[in-house]
Amino acid sequence: MKIAIFGRTMHTESLGELSAFVRELKSIKQLEVLVYKPFKKHTLGLLSVDDCPTNERVPSAWFQSGEPQHEHVEESSSSDCCIIKEFFETASEFSSHSDLPSDTDLFFSLGGDGTFLSCVPFLRDSNIPVVGLNFGRLGFLTSSKIGTNGNTNKWLEDLLVGKFSTYSRPLLELGCDDMPKDFFPFALNEFAIQREGPAVLELSIKINGLQVPGYVADGVLISTPTGSTAYSLSAGGPIIFPDCSVLNIVPLAPHNLNIRPLVIPSDSLVEISFTTRYDCARITADNRSFRVWPGNTIRIKQSSTFLNVVTPDIDFMSTLSKKLYWGADMRNL
Repeated sequence: MKIAIFGRTMHTESLGELSAFVRELKSIKQLEVLVYKPFKKHTLGLLSVDDCPTNERVPSAWFQSGEPQHEHVEESSSSDCCIIKEFFETASEFSSHSDLPSDTDLFFSLGGDGTFLSCVPFLRDSNIPVVGLNFGRLGFLTSSKIGTNGNTNKWLEDLLVGKFSTYSRPLLELGCDDMPKDFFPFALNEFAIQREGPAVLELSIKINGLQVPGYVADGVLISTPTGSTAYSLSAGGPIIFPDCSVLNIVPLAPHNLNIRPLVIPSDSLVEISFTTRYDCARITADNRSFRVWPGNTIRIKQSSTFLNVVTPDIDFMSTLSKKLYWGADMRNL
């Protein structure tokens, strides 16, 4: 099996989980590993040369999930640091989608949802399945956690021997004259058109050529069902099951009290134009963005390209309950 590992940053208190992950990888025979080059450099930078000699000892807080402990910290062998260091030093590298092998079997995203979204430009239309390992905070897209301190990681063992199912998540596609030539015009969560200066946007929106009543707002976002629990949720949009064939149009801080989110069929073409007293606005694709000027027509539709996502150990309703405390009532706790 060939796997790729992607990440952006890693905190020292997460090194225990990273060590457990590496141990699982090392237990699999004939496993070929590639690591994203900047992440490899960052992780090795956390591990100084002094961490590896066996006669040295490091705080066990490094090897526990959650917040580091500051009182009564026991000491632990630095072998975990050595395992991580040796593994990363000997792993092959990739730097972009162009040098990511097309025969990669699994793409691991190590971090939070922001890191997961950063995977999309690397995977593109490769159909390589991606699994998010939660080293971050909220984690709707990265719900899987690595067990430490002897906890079982049976689900991870199954992944590494090819026992997993994938779910196709639709991407959105963008068309805009002001889009930079090297900008990847797809998004997993949403596209948002937002004011960049102090003046609001006067928005004109068409759905399959039909004019939506115009409004004044900070902006508007168009999200997939996957993105309904992200920016869309914060802006007052509905939560949508990931397998629904719809798109979600959500106004951002509208000045009209009667403006509400709108759920439309997934095969719709959304066209947006705007005017503003300020020079320009900004288009955000998940966690990437560029400036756009008045006079452009912004076209957004569901792409024919899908992202294959592996969600091995938790279902959508469980994620809602766990992450949003859905149904929790302090009177019953």
